[in-house]
Amino acid sequence: MDFLGPITKSNKGNRYILVAVEALTSYPLAWPTKDLTSETVAEHLLDLIEVFGIPKSLKTDGGSCFKAKNFAKICSKHGIIHKVNIAYQPEWLGKVERMNQTIRYSLARSCDGNYTEWERALSCTMRGIRSRKLSKGYSPYELMFGVKPKMNFEYTFHAPISLQARVLESLELKNIRRRLMRNSESSNQRPSFNIGDMVLVLHYSLRKHQMRDKMSPRYIGPYVIQNILPHNTYKVRSEKGNIHYYHASRLIRYFRRDMGALISYGRVE
Repeated sequence: MDFLGPITKSNKGNRYILVAVEALTSYPLAWPTKDLTSETVAEHLLDLIEVFGIPKSLKTDGGSCFKAKNFAKICSKHGIIHKVNIAYQPEWLGKVERMNQTIRYSLARSCDGNYTEWERALSCTMRGIRSRKLSKGYSPYELMFGVKPKMNFEYTFHAPISLQARVLESLELKNIRRRLMRNSESSNQRPSFNIGDMVLVLHYSLRKHQMRDKMSPRYIGPYVIQNILPHNTYKVRSEKGNIHYYHASRLIRYFRRDMGALISYGRVE
């Protein structure tokens, strides 16, 4: 669970989106909110429990809204194991971080520049994300509920599915869930860098904050690796000498252009 925002204030006065992703099926939930308070988080956590039941565990970052006493009280009351993200390690919340990016880009396209309309487009955006097939061939909706989602444009008649076909489909969904669980237990491979390497850093607003124009730069830098820290974290120095700390998931290798190699026979390639 994580917050997306602040983004442009909607027509209803909301500036944030509270996003939750079910770890096994990647089924997403999103609630527009006006603030980042623990009361808001607690309210929507109870909404989640009312529909889907009590989750076994809940991963969040170290934001104050997730560390408040009332939020901890709800988790304790329902037996929810609350796991807090390690500093500089956003990939620990990889599913919800990627979902934040998907939601932001989808809303930016849906709003066509009029970002105050993002809340109106959110429900349609979420339906599309839930019904989009994953690499395993099933959508998050199918993996969560065991049936295909009924979309507005699906009005054609389909013959009733036989019991045998339904049983086979259910078994296939169970196998998909098992494979997803095995994949989720394996750690993602991250690029490794050495001291002195030059890197670019994923722009923070692209990862977390704003709906940005498609032409805006995705990465900033270059930076020089100064030190290698635990948990895939790197100490880097900017060209101005400023020191920052970033996780490997936000870094890509930077290659300086050799202008001499680009210029040949009186022309620039």
